[in-house]
Amino acid sequence: MDARTVASLGAESIPDPTTPTETFTEQVEPTKNPALGVLLAAYTRAPTESVVVVSLGSSTTAGVDQVPADRWVNKLCAAMQSRYASGPGRDSTPGNLASPRNTLPGIHFYNGGLPGTRSNTYLDSAMVGQIKALAPSVITYMIGSNDARDGAPATRYRVDMLRSLDAIDAVLPQPHTHVLIHAHERSDHNVTALWDEYRAVLQGIAQDRPRSVAFLDVSRDFEAIGFPKSDPLDFLKEDRIHLTPAGHDFVARILAQELMATPRNVRTAISDSFARANGPLGAADSGQRWIGSPGSQFTISGGKASITTDGSAIADSSLSNVDASMSITHTGADNHPAGILVRADPSTGAGIGLFITAGTGQQVSLNVSDGATNPEIWHEARAIAPGDHEVRLVVVGNTCVAYLDGALVKAISLPARAASLAGNTGAGFGCGAPTRSVAFGRIIVRES
Repeated sequence: MDARTVASLGAESIPDPTTPTETFTEQVEPTKNPALGVLLAAYTRAPTESVVVVSLGSSTTAGVDQVPADRWVNKLCAAMQSRYASGPGRDSTPGNLASPRNTLPGIHFYNGGLPGTRSNTYLDSAMVGQIKALAPSVITYMIGSNDARDGAPATRYRVDMLRSLDAIDAVLPQPHTHVLIHAHERSDHNVTALWDEYRAVLQGIAQDRPRSVAFLDVSRDFEAIGFPKSDPLDFLKEDRIHLTPAGHDFVARILAQELMATPRNVRTAISDSFARANGPLGAADSGQRWIGSPGSQFTISGGKASITTDGSAIADSSLSNVDASMSITHTGADNHPAGILVRADPSTGAGIGLFITAGTGQQVSLNVSDGATNPEIWHEARAIAPGDHEVRLVVVGNTCVAYLDGALVKAISLPARAASLAGNTGAGFGCGAPTRSVAFGRIIVRES
């Protein structure tokens, strides 16, 4: 899983709902994909004009068996509306293609997904007429899962996709962008080879038409957490095809960042190199004061943080959803676990932690602590040699993803008891015992 898979959907407000002010336009970021220029222009018009997005596809786009609020189309709509707010009426919910065009300023979605369809059936002439009436600036396409199930060759898939694009181009005289989305691979059939060919088809179309077609690959993010062989975060329903609400949320977060509905350059909330004179831990490079959990004590020694009593050092990130990483030097002289903490509370020692243990009993583990008990939710024996190691912990909503030395080691849904930590915004590091065998270096906590 890369960093973008955990991008925030947080809302931002715009002071003037009727004028594209400097504050608003500063949110619109440049893109290396020329086709998304139409979308950038649409964002700047949203405070004063109606901007329409149409989503086409099969059951995943339709959100089969999910209430509207849990569908990725609705979640992406909310993300765009929140980041590029436009005043009263901007928070409209997606309609269908037969719905009248919303003429209020803002970004408005229309879902044309049809369950069970293939690339030659998901769009007909009547729908093309409805799209003409809606006059969208952006049309998204997520289609091909049923083609792959039925073994449709990639050459046929390409012909069908180009026919759809051409049919819509013929009725939309205004500038518009086609966004081709390569979705997650279904796991009820072995379609990996064909699915890779479909990816190449969509990517090739975008390369051939760079000013009107963009390509976004959601499938790579699913592959990073085990798809199609495993589903560690329960993103698929029991049919191993359709998305659960968590899966829809995952798709929406990826697309929101790719379509600039969340900031690309996420904020660094906490950073500290510990490159200062030996002595008290003091304040982080980013300005926050390090606060020890009850009874803990940390000092700077040789450009790293050392622990003289067990516990944790926490700074306030102001964020609950974070991507945190840290280097840990472990001599291997003992088996004390040391690691990074997020959603932490320095007053109680509560938090979510990723720990490594060198020496005897080498392992990597995840813990959720309420401040009184520190139950382990997962561990794995792993050779952790003496020396420097990089730990990284990404927590967004109920999803927790852990990395060690740049490699994914676990993606897991947090247990119910972690809900009490959801409002905590502290992040930092800690160790289970006073020790000279562990030192902490360079920590970065970023907004996710």
